[in-house]
Amino acid sequence: MAGIDQYLDNRLAHGRAYFSREEALAALGLSPAALSAALARQVKKGRVAVPKHGFYLIVRPEDRALGARIRRAGSIP
Repeated sequence: MAGIDQYLDNRLAHGRAYFSREEALAALGLSPAALSAALARQVKKGRVAVPKHGFYLIVRPEDRALGARIRRAGSIP
């Protein structure tokens, strides 16, 4: 079982900067609660954004370096 960091790096390496909750659950073999906690940590680090419930965007390292901010689902513009 790969960790969330390795999963995100692998997605980016294959040109896929997005994933669904279901995809991550299947790939990582985590419980829903454990996945939620792991994703919450990644959102807090600025590595993952949540534009829509259950859909995630991986923020590329070059965008993080520039200070890119992506709004969370339901946030006011």
